[in-house]
Amino acid sequence: MKYITFSLILIILGCSDNKVKKKLNYRNPRQKTFEVIGESKRLEYKLPDTLQLKDTLNGYLIFKSSFDTLNLREEDDHFVDFYFAKTNSISNKFEEFSQKKIDTFARIRDSIIPIFNITFDKKGSQLFEGYIVDYLFQEHSEDSIRFRTNKQQIMYRVFIK
Repeated sequence: MKYITFSLILIILGCSDNKVKKKLNYRNPRQKTFEVIGESKRLEYKLPDTLQLKDTLNGYLIFKSSFDTLNLREEDDHFVDFYFAKTNSISNKFEEFSQKKIDTFARIRDSIIPIFNITFDKKGSQLFEGYIVDYLFQEHSEDSIRFRTNKQQIMYRVFIK
């Protein structure tokens, strides 16, 4: 009986998976080059992560606004601008960011923000900081307009060969 009990314990221990499993840490390639700062994840991008020196950066962002779900009247206005700058550090607030030399692009065709003709003068890793500012103007009466904005900060890194 001792041998049967001992044999059963060995079989049970031998069949169980006691190997230490390594947890593989997969990183999304977007996280290395593009980061949305804050809570909103309603943004996709189609931008290269590597360019040759003197090549131009061309691509686009796809931004889904929370205002897109509203039923707007003809007298209401909704538009989205993308402000971004080449920088060495990320700003803490939009006011600090706006002191930098900024390029501006506007959203077209519902949700696409084209980015084009951005050039680079030096090799290495380049950092861009940007803000997508979502504006909504709603007319409530003849002399009353409601103005709302949403701001989304992003960071984008590109490597220049």
